[in-house]
Amino acid sequence: MTINSKIKSLLDANTNNTQPEGGLFLDKALQQAKLDFTPASLKRIDALLDQVREKLKPVKAGFLNDTAKENFALALVAYICFYVGKETRSTAAWLSYEEAVQQLPPELNLQPDFMTHVMVVVEETALSPMAWILRLYVMV
Repeated sequence: MTINSKIKSLLDANTNNTQPEGGLFLDKALQQAKLDFTPASLKRIDALLDQVREKLKPVKAGFLNDTAKENFALALVAYICFYVGKETRSTAAWLSYEEAVQQLPPELNLQPDFMTHVMVVVEETALSPMAWILRLYVMV
């Protein structure tokens, strides 16, 4: 499955209130966050991540080795990127790490890591949305 099809399947699962392939870590909590593309949904994501950080003390390595946890992180970054894209009327091009290394300038010197697991290009700017989640989680 390409990163673009995975992102689409995660967003479709959110829209249709279904489970994506491989499951979804904290699926009930994510449903309660009501990702409905409203400004209030961003505050609900912050609150959810605060609870996850305090109660579960997540470790970034565990998120890339567990499909349900990876889906959770990718669902959040996809939602946030699409929300921003909708608000700014811009589109996002999703890249896996392998695609990013091939398509982005070599001077970025991308290394395989949680933050480069997926990259997004918006208006010719490369972003690392996984870094947002890492910062919000304060993972180690």
